[in-house]
Amino acid sequence: MLQIDISYFKKHLEAAIKIQSSEQGQKNLKRKKVLTLAKGDTVDLTDEERENIIDFKMQGRKYVYLQKLKLALHRIEDGSFGCCSDCGEAISAIRLKARPTAELCISCKEVQEKEEKQRIGSAKYGTGKLITAERFHGLDKSGGAEKSAAITAENLIKGA
Repeated sequence: MLQIDISYFKKHLEAAIKIQSSEQGQKNLKRKKVLTLAKGDTVDLTDEERENIIDFKMQGRKYVYLQKLKLALHRIEDGSFGCCSDCGEAISAIRLKARPTAELCISCKEVQEKEEKQRIGSAKYGTGKLITAERFHGLDKSGGAEKSAAITAENLIKGA
């Protein structure tokens, strides 16, 4: 990758880190103020608590993003920025401009997302296997027995 590209990404990441850090500090001050001024009836307190929970979740996400920004800046400093952490190939400049925190090239990211989707699918149905269209519609011939009827949503829920 050219030095010009690296300097662009370094400036971009440093600016994003500065913005995220200042936003996090402002949220902490706001949250302390809200917690100390919590007065009102049950509905008001419940509404404030809900807002605090949402703010807390957003702060968590912003914190994770801030850590990713710092890690990307560290990769620039150690020379590994723009290289896929799985296959070692270069990550395209277009991908890095869209997501400067990217650690994987698009091919490796697609594989990762597919595997993640399979894990979520198998966990959701408790089968340990990804439910394919063939298995769902009873066309799967695995295990030596052909299923004659389609698996219904009700059977899936019952664990059949």
